[in-house]
Amino acid sequence: MFKSSKIIVILLCFSFMQAAYSDEQAYQVTGKAWKAFNQKNWDEVVKLANTSLKRWGAKAKETNKSLTALPQGEEAKGYANLNEVGTILWLKGEALRNQGKKAEAKKAYQLLISDYNYAQAWDNKGWFWQPSKAAEKQLKSL
Repeated sequence: MFKSSKIIVILLCFSFMQAAYSDEQAYQVTGKAWKAFNQKNWDEVVKLANTSLKRWGAKAKETNKSLTALPQGEEAKGYANLNEVGTILWLKGEALRNQGKKAEAKKAYQLLISDYNYAQAWDNKGWFWQPSKAAEKQLKSL
């Protein structure tokens, strides 16, 4: 009896931990990735990017496919999932490039360009920039 109660408690704890994890939003993961990037914690950036791609990549790719032009101004904010996935994928490419992993960086940049090209990142200076355009520049230099 005691052993089965322990198992139930462990399963409940795992369920609560998983629920807390699943409540995390894409922008929060991207924020963590930016922090890790600024600290030059390249492995953490890659890990967070992979998590983001697994959780939100398919939906963001679908959203990207539905677009025929780059959303402008306030409209761009309506594509938060796509924007977050595109941004974190660019961070992944940069982290891999900084690690000297050119082939892996190229794959990250190419994925960004092919599947999330309409993603935009907000610059705190007051404008959006396109991670896919930045990725194109990096591909040329690799």
